[in-house]
Amino acid sequence: MSAKFTKEQLKFIKHPGTESVILTATAGSGKTASAAGRLVWLLEQGVRPEKIIFFSFTNDAVEELRNRIKNERVNITTIHSFCLTALAKSKKFKKIADFHHFINWYKKKANPGPKARADEKILFNRRCSKLEEQHEYYSSQISKYKMLLQDNVKGRLPDFYIDYCKFLKSTGSRDFTDMLIETYRLTDSNFWDDEMYKKYDYVFVDEYQDTSSLQLKILLKLKAKTYHLIGDRNQSIYSFTGSNCLAIEKLLKEEKPTLEYSLSKNFRSDMNIVEHSNNYSSLKAVANSEKPGNVWLKLIEEKDVLDMMKEKDVVLLVRTNSVIRQLEERFLIKKIPMRYHNIFSSDELQIIRDKKGVTPQLNRKLKRILPEFGRGSELIKFIDDNLDNKTFITTIHKSKGREFPTCVIVNSLSPDIIKYNGLELDDKELKSLSFDPEDPEDNEAKNVHYVAITRPKHELYFMMYDENLK
Repeated sequence: MSAKFTKEQLKFIKHPGTESVILTATAGSGKTASAAGRLVWLLEQGVRPEKIIFFSFTNDAVEELRNRIKNERVNITTIHSFCLTALAKSKKFKKIADFHHFINWYKKKANPGPKARADEKILFNRRCSKLEEQHEYYSSQISKYKMLLQDNVKGRLPDFYIDYCKFLKSTGSRDFTDMLIETYRLTDSNFWDDEMYKKYDYVFVDEYQDTSSLQLKILLKLKAKTYHLIGDRNQSIYSFTGSNCLAIEKLLKEEKPTLEYSLSKNFRSDMNIVEHSNNYSSLKAVANSEKPGNVWLKLIEEKDVLDMMKEKDVVLLVRTNSVIRQLEERFLIKKIPMRYHNIFSSDELQIIRDKKGVTPQLNRKLKRILPEFGRGSELIKFIDDNLDNKTFITTIHKSKGREFPTCVIVNSLSPDIIKYNGLELDDKELKSLSFDPEDPEDNEAKNVHYVAITRPKHELYFMMYDENLK
């Protein structure tokens, strides 16, 4: 084991005490590998695998860890899978609601009908378009509001909230937030005392900075001997879902004696990229790579990106979905070979294949794009032919935990980049493109920027895109 890990990692992995542990790490430092090493070390010390539970943030991360550990008796899961299992064992069954199910339900239930006034139909179509184009925003706002209600905190009623509650009730469904709330209520039941109380001695929580207080409260109700929180405070970018890494740390420290370890060796990025990212991190990283790498501070333009795409795989990391859809549409009209997974939903692609059921929103998109392809079948073929293309556009949030050789960061510009390029921006533009590193209220925007600039391994570029560009 000593040959596989650095001294920093081994200090955490072989932590001999009974205290709980918070492991903070820089991007690319191998924190998940270190957590897996810690788990394996515990097994080597004779800890029964049934007494360990490891929570990963995504299903993909769960599968990756299972392949590393190779011990089926260790419970490796996501918090939502854990909650779903607990609710099922306690015979609290409900269907899981997806926000796209709500959108389809809303289109049917809120439709004013063929005899409605023209202005009512226009308003309905606009609201449907808003739901489809900004579904992640409305879903997160509703989730956050429900979490605030759980903590008896008043918040502004989100748009579509009343309709969403009607949808859940009429379909007998629960969403992922309900799952957490119902599981927390379950912790005061006889079922929890009989089935879950002190079932585990060791609880691991990977990416703890993305964990909500409610999630950790549930896990603390397991009354395990020790807890391991693994994450990066500078990558805390999910406050809109109720996550708060400082609150999480405080909850653990109030419950358990706790020690802190840190990892600073960056195994992902070349030296210049690591040095640049250190400007936006409270924990300074040291590059493992001896290659210089490239950080291009001068803003590049769309034509530069297209030229780059002809030579190499390029991933564009963008702050908002609306910009992604605009860029994908522009590139699709130019027939640029890349992966297109945002401009059309899976339902819309099926409608194009079936040649029926075209919505007004889809019709508007097709009118702009189809003249370049002639037929819908040709458009579908072009998209399908590029499904595995390694050049694509995604949000910064969805890029978290991933790495790419070359990245172009779109519309996330540090104050230094703005100054370097001599940009003069008004307050509204600054708010949408940048952040104040000294303002605590801008901390999440700074973290989003940090996540973006720590994804590339070798090359980092920046670009500004005007959403009003037609």
